[in-house]
Amino acid sequence: IIFPLNGAVVKGIITIHGTASDEDGDESITKVEIKIGNGGWVIVNGITKWNYSWDTTSIENGDYVIQARAYDGNIPPLIQ
Repeated sequence: IIFPLNGAVVKGIITIHGTASDEDGDESITKVEIKIGNGGWVIVNGITKWNYSWDTTSIENGDYVIQARAYDGNIPPLIQ
């Protein structure tokens, strides 16, 4: 995850973005998902360079953990 940085304070509609790569180098990633707080996993836009629009106006103020995971079909996803 490139943005937002750890500990950042955000408001409004923000674009979370990041990159994904395949450890064996063949770049065979099939999908990337993101999870915010206690929400469910959702598919993001893009693969190796991805983004997701998050509307923070409808949630309570507080700290939220953002996680992303990528699938390449060979091994379980790496969650960061």
